[in-house]
Amino acid sequence: AAITASGGISEFLLHDLVPNSTIKDILKLVILNEKNPMSYNNTLVAEYDGEVIAAANYYPSKAHGVPNLMKEFLPENRILHMKNFYDSRVPDSLYIHMLAVLPDYRYTSAAMDLLYALKKIAITEGLSCLSAHVWADNLMVLKALEISEFTIQEKVPVERHALLPHDGGMLLMKGPALP
Repeated sequence: AAITASGGISEFLLHDLVPNSTIKDILKLVILNEKNPMSYNNTLVAEYDGEVIAAANYYPSKAHGVPNLMKEFLPENRILHMKNFYDSRVPDSLYIHMLAVLPDYRYTSAAMDLLYALKKIAITEGLSCLSAHVWADNLMVLKALEISEFTIQEKVPVERHALLPHDGGMLLMKGPALP
């Protein structure tokens, strides 16, 4: 679910990067690195009957960007293609890097339960709100965030690519102020 939750970003950045390795192999290394914001340490899961049905990865928005390691590891043209995405953020927010729900559970409260838990984490960390990037053509997620009172802060241009099959770029979304 995590790879498809990126809407193609993982595939675009990591495609054919390491011989004899899959994108999942590379992402495992990222997720297992506890110093990385995308680590399992910053991931919540929702379960039903002992099965993980949804997950959310989060970190303070100040950590959103291109880490130095990525600059050394990824081809420069791929980083430049995603520059607008990496340069846009809502200051002082808890950034939702990934929110994925298994298809059979998309019309349950799983995503809303995770958003509620993320709000509690943001409050504990002294952050003012939640934020997220969403592909402009991802109507299901946009609707869910609108229901949760997120508003569009910025239209983020990202050109379509064979591995980024989206039209309209991304939207930087901001959740309501937290107490």
